[in-house]
Amino acid sequence: MQRRGRRKGYRPAVVKLYVLDDLYAVVRCDPDAPLPDWARGGPFWSVTRTDAELSVVCREDDVPATASAERGWCALELAGPLDFSLTGVVSALVVPLAEAEVPIFVLSTFETDYLLVRERDLERSVSALTTAGHHGGQLTVGRAAPTLHRDDSRFSQLVGLALRAGREERALS
Repeated sequence: MQRRGRRKGYRPAVVKLYVLDDLYAVVRCDPDAPLPDWARGGPFWSVTRTDAELSVVCREDDVPATASAERGWCALELAGPLDFSLTGVVSALVVPLAEAEVPIFVLSTFETDYLLVRERDLERSVSALTTAGHHGGQLTVGRAAPTLHRDDSRFSQLVGLALRAGREERALS
């Protein structure tokens, strides 16, 4: 069955994934809290404010022990910039992870997207993505998780991901 609005001759987006060097934490602050100084360390951090909270994603080592935080996240960066006209980029990655019951946290910026997976789920994430048919080049890894190393053959199957938004839809349940 063809999806509604699908252009004939659709070509999938091709991106590379990189594992960032540090472990990250997702921190909840009060909605009226100022941006904490500790949140600004390192090359990657993100802040989102709503009426209900101030959410901070930053290096785990920078977060005070008393903070309300979920720690132990690895960040997978989709090499950008990604064109705003691309469709299905995130879903092509998150659906296999959901089917593998891997919890994720997704962030988007103007130029790219980031998938955060728990360090303990990194190996299962790589396996789920390769099983889903995402193959290609070599994944650039800034840090190796204890259970998955740079020379592991599964890394060589992850980069140059052909994201096929046109593949058969799988419903998240």
